[in-house]
Amino acid sequence: MVELAEKKKALEEAGEDGSGLQEARIIEYLEAPEGVESGGLKALIGDLRREFPNLDDVYVWHALCGAWGGVRPGTTHLNSKVTSAKAGVKTMFDLAVVMIEKGGIGLVDPNKANDFYEAMHSYLADAGVTGVKVDVIHPTIVKCRVKISGDDFWFEDPNGDPMGVYWLQGVHMVHCSYNSLWQGQFVRPDWDMFQSDHICAEFHAASRAICGGPVYVSDKVGRHDLDLLRKLVLPDGTILRCQHYALPVGDYRISCNQ
Repeated sequence: MVELAEKKKALEEAGEDGSGLQEARIIEYLEAPEGVESGGLKALIGDLRREFPNLDDVYVWHALCGAWGGVRPGTTHLNSKVTSAKAGVKTMFDLAVVMIEKGGIGLVDPNKANDFYEAMHSYLADAGVTGVKVDVIHPTIVKCRVKISGDDFWFEDPNGDPMGVYWLQGVHMVHCSYNSLWQGQFVRPDWDMFQSDHICAEFHAASRAICGGPVYVSDKVGRHDLDLLRKLVLPDGTILRCQHYALPVGDYRISCNQ
């Protein structure tokens, strides 16, 4: 535990220096006028490809309604306007939900939806984006495509427990393994991403190596533990996926049932 605490402290100190520089660099791209050589998303992606020649794809993560709070009201030709939103009784508490309840959500005219996506995705494609991940979709649509086997990867306890960063990682893996008992009968369980520089990254890496599902990370730029990641892949970057999904051992299943 002491070793993990020391590692956490070192990462926090490094984050104050490294992550700030990365964010400032991205802001420089976004604040520069579009069309100039050094500005905009297209310039950012071009520089990424030059700096990382083995980069195959660059995806953009956006909400079904554009951003998590929708689109800016009065957007040209889309007839967008702010609509008040109120969470239902069973809505999961989330920071995005809180912000939407407070400020509403900007939605385009339904008759303009096709124009909205055509404009957004053609712009992204022209900038060099090769795909998108669409979020804020109705659960019944999401669950018919892919199924995560536990909660999202949380690098720290969202409730502010200073020790939660440790126990929360174990809970994540336990939930994924037990949920795989059921989910593994009809889908390939997905144990979610992790960050290779996290204080519990070794535990996550070991679990992903045997989970039978995808192995992927969401590291901050320049914050990679390449020695750890190389242990998960072959020299060509492919993974040795287990033929079966990981499950809790029999003795533990019996104890829980009792």
